[in-house]
Amino acid sequence: MSAQKSKTGVFYARFYIKIMLRSMKCYKQNGKRVVEIDDITFISNRNHRLGWLGLHFTHFRIKFALCRADMVIVPDDTVAWDVFRYYFFPKDRIFIAGADRAYSESFHNA
Repeated sequence: MSAQKSKTGVFYARFYIKIMLRSMKCYKQNGKRVVEIDDITFISNRNHRLGWLGLHFTHFRIKFALCRADMVIVPDDTVAWDVFRYYFFPKDRIFIAGADRAYSESFHNA
């Protein structure tokens, strides 16, 4: 019985770590550090799937990556606004993926 319990715990831990690591990706492109952030709803939505430890771990990872980043790529303007509002990252270094130039400039001028 205890062996089965530990296998379930290991599976849950691996699944939980995959969920925590899914929200952000860091890489270098042309000598610049780029951070892609998909989702930071855990800050504004308290009923998020992350627990206390996962919430603080993910927040620390994003905060540390943004301190070292040259540019940030986000999927839409709500995530871009949240990155600007919660992490005080400059608007001129936030880029919205898939947006045309006029739409991106409207975010920077707001």
